[in-house]
Order: sequence, then structure tokens, then C-alpha cells
Amino acid sequence: MIKFFRKVRQKLLTENNFSKYLIYAIGEIILVVIGILIALQVNNWNTERTRDNDTSKLMSRILIESEQNQGELKIRIQVVNSLLYSAEDLIKLFNDEYANNNIRTVDSLISDLLYTPSFNYKSSTLDEALI
Repeated sequence: MIKFFRKVRQKLLTENNFSKYLIYAIGEIILVVIGILIALQVNNWNTERTRDNDTSKLMSRILIESEQNQGELKIRIQVVNSLLYSAEDLIKLFNDEYANNNIRTVDSLISDLLYTPSFNYKSSTLDEALI
């Protein structure tokens, strides 16, 4: 193909037909520009496809992380509910006469109430997405 264009160009130059050579040169420039535009479009499509893949992977990781956080939060809610029941039992014991109650029961309820559950929200994937 290149050999064909070279022969056409040399033939036009040897015939001293400058106007035909100028038309040929403009046509060749247009072909090069069209080729560059096609290459840019293919590159843009590839970049967009890669970005979409990265986005979908990140979204699935965020979903997994949020499900883990939700499971951890459910466990913490159960612990807090258990603490509430212990507090209610302790209040009921103090409504009765304290002397009639078992001291070990009171001690265990008080030790239960001293535990403070904490929730550590995992957000590494979300932090990565925000960067």
C-alpha cells in the first residue's frame, strides 16, 4: 500500500502536475487525520471499559464491606440488648429487698453492665473510593 502511494506521488511530481499533486497530498493528510481520530476513539472506548470494570469491582467490594459492617452491627445490637436486660434485672433486684437477693447474682449483673461494646466501622474500601 505504501509502495503504491509512493509511486503515485513520484509520478505526479515527474509530470510537473502540481495541482494534482496538491490534491493527492491533501487526500493523504485527510487519511492520516482520519486514522488518528479512529485510534483516539478506540483508545477512549478502551479507557472507558477499563474504568467501568474498575468501578464495578470497587462497588462490589464496597457492598461486601458494608455487609460485613452490618453483620458486626447486628452482633453489637444483640450485646446492647443483653446489657439492657441485665440492667432491668438489676433494677428489679433493687426494688426487692437487697438482703434477700443472692450477692453473686447482683455482682454478675453489675459486671455485665461494666462492659461497653464498641463498633469499629470498616471503611477502607470506601476511603479508597473517595481518593
